[in-house]
Amino acid sequence: MGSFEEQWRQNAPYIADAAKSAPRSPFVELFEFWRIGAQLRRLYEHVPSERVFVILLDDVQADPRGVYLSLLDFLGVDDDGRTDFPVKNSLKVVRSSLLARMPHVLAAAKAKSGIDTNFGIGVGRFIHKLNYKFLDKPRLSPELRAELQDYFSDDILLLQELLGRDLSHWLAPAAITQAGAAD
Repeated sequence: MGSFEEQWRQNAPYIADAAKSAPRSPFVELFEFWRIGAQLRRLYEHVPSERVFVILLDDVQADPRGVYLSLLDFLGVDDDGRTDFPVKNSLKVVRSSLLARMPHVLAAAKAKSGIDTNFGIGVGRFIHKLNYKFLDKPRLSPELRAELQDYFSDDILLLQELLGRDLSHWLAPAAITQAGAAD
C-alpha cells in the first residue's frame, strides 16, 4: 500500500476535488470520512449537542484523568478511582510471520488431540506478546502537514465553531524539532 504520504501524493488529484466523477480509491473515501466537523454537524442534525460528548485527543494527552472524570460525569457514572490510562493501540509490527502463526498451530494441535482449547498455560499469548515490536509514530514532513492543514482547514474551522473551542493551533505551522521533524 505504501506510506501515508505516498498514498496522499497518488490520490491528491482526487482528494483535492472529492466531487469529481473520476474513480475514487478507498483512501480518497477515508478523507471524506475524516472530516470530523462535517460528521459532527450531521450528528447534531439528529441528536442535540447536549447529548453528545466529544473528546479530543489533545485533551486526553494533556489530562487523561480529567477527561475520564468529565466523561463519567456526562454519563452519570461514579468514579472508580482509575488513575492509570495505558496506551492500548500503539504502533507495532510483527517480528516473524512464522511465529505469528504458531499460536494458531498450537491451538489446532490441541483441538486435534482432544485437549480442551480453553485450557492452557498461556504459551500462545506469550508468543504473541513477544512477537510484536513497538515503533515510534512516524512524523509527517512539514510539507505534507501543511497540505493536510490546508485541505482540512474549512473542516477544522467548522469543528471549532461546533465545539465552541479554539482549534487554531491545529492550523498553525508545525514547530520544527531539533531533529528537523514536524511536531
